[in-house]
Amino acid sequence: MGTLAFSDSVSALLGYRMINGNKSVVAIIPAKGVSRRVPAKNLRTVGGMSLIERKIKQLSSCSLIDRVVVGSDSDEIRQIAERNGTEYLNREPYFCDESRCSANEMIEDLVSRVSGDIVLWAHCTNPFVEASDYALALSMFSTAAADGYDSLMSVTRLQSHIWTGDKKPFNFEPLRRPHQLASTLEPIFFQDGAIFIQPRPNMVENSYFYGLNPYFFELSQLSSLDVNTMDDLVLADCIMEKRQRSE
Repeated sequence: MGTLAFSDSVSALLGYRMINGNKSVVAIIPAKGVSRRVPAKNLRTVGGMSLIERKIKQLSSCSLIDRVVVGSDSDEIRQIAERNGTEYLNREPYFCDESRCSANEMIEDLVSRVSGDIVLWAHCTNPFVEASDYALALSMFSTAAADGYDSLMSVTRLQSHIWTGDKKPFNFEPLRRPHQLASTLEPIFFQDGAIFIQPRPNMVENSYFYGLNPYFFELSQLSSLDVNTMDDLVLADCIMEKRQRSE
């Protein structure tokens, strides 16, 4: 959604508090010590700061979040969490092993061990999601919940000519005249994994990131950049360093 001005952040805060009253928000950062595609990914640095520490600071700076909890099996990540005054939950190795543990089990294990009314689930591999984005997402969730949505997930818009795995056009007609410009195609939204919000009891019960009727919170392609590969890491580091030099 981009960076909010100060006045917008205040509006988000006031709007959220008016609707939710005294409901508490706990932000959970799942951060295992071992990863496959990028070794020790959560400890890798972007702009001179590790991904886990950057995410802790971003979430802690959001005035709508009451507590930040880091769940990990890594002693190094534990030290970073404690150094930043953040709660730490030690996770059993099983719940950090994607080859054995399902996402549902992992979510249930973490969420059932924290208290709070609303859970904001955030991955530290999205270094460009800022405190203002989390504030706006929480505010939008409050409004959306009043309209019948049971959860919120961040998405990124995609308007491109897409082909399926069996080499068939997915969302356009190749020989159609006139040629269909990408800007005229029906947008597709992909789940970018940056923000998930759900009432804690619901998240424990369904053991998933979102419910049956999630609100789509749109992020820009830069904000939703997810560090999954070494190329992603290099790109994120270059963008962050350029941003820091211009500040």
